[in-house]
Amino acid sequence: MQAYYKLLPYIINQNPMKSLYIDNLKNKEYKQSDFWKYGISGDVPIILVTVKSINDIYVVKEILKVHENLRAKGIKTDLCILDYEKNVYEQFVKEQIIQEILNMQIGYLQNISGGIFLLNAAEIEDEDLFKFRANIWINAQKGSIEEWIKEIEEEYKKKRPNIGEENIAEIKNIKFEKIGPNIDIENLKFYNGFGGFSNERKRIYYKTK
Repeated sequence: MQAYYKLLPYIINQNPMKSLYIDNLKNKEYKQSDFWKYGISGDVPIILVTVKSINDIYVVKEILKVHENLRAKGIKTDLCILDYEKNVYEQFVKEQIIQEILNMQIGYLQNISGGIFLLNAAEIEDEDLFKFRANIWINAQKGSIEEWIKEIEEEYKKKRPNIGEENIAEIKNIKFEKIGPNIDIENLKFYNGFGGFSNERKRIYYKTK
């Protein structure tokens, strides 16, 4: 559940930390239709997990539970698991992932929209497509979901040491004005009985007793 609550904001909202790994991909062109060859529509948020070792399976188990919790809450996501196992003949990692899916009795979710897609990285034409499009990328080699998120959050803070200060300056410049007879309350945005925003959102009007 801790992993679920950690991931949720990055899945349903815009994830600013994606800039850590997609800044070097912005010169590439990706289309939603590029996913179709893998059976993925691209219509719903994507959770990407990269796995290289059998030792990473516990992270896959975590993310499978997160995916199930999201689905139970009505949040539809495509869970894409990229298997980087080099020995494609023995496929220990793939077999173990499939076994974990079957253990949770969610085998019917494989390769359907809002389900689970297990892909071999060697068979992907451009793995950056998934990193670019995914709402969140979990590198299983970095440890648990919570550890991975903590690491990229710290890295993001180092690159953006003044994060939040620009928003504070913007808030300080907002003018607060009383609601007078010349103000049409019905046209105020997000009016809650006490105040609301002008259409330009440059002023906040509040109601006095």
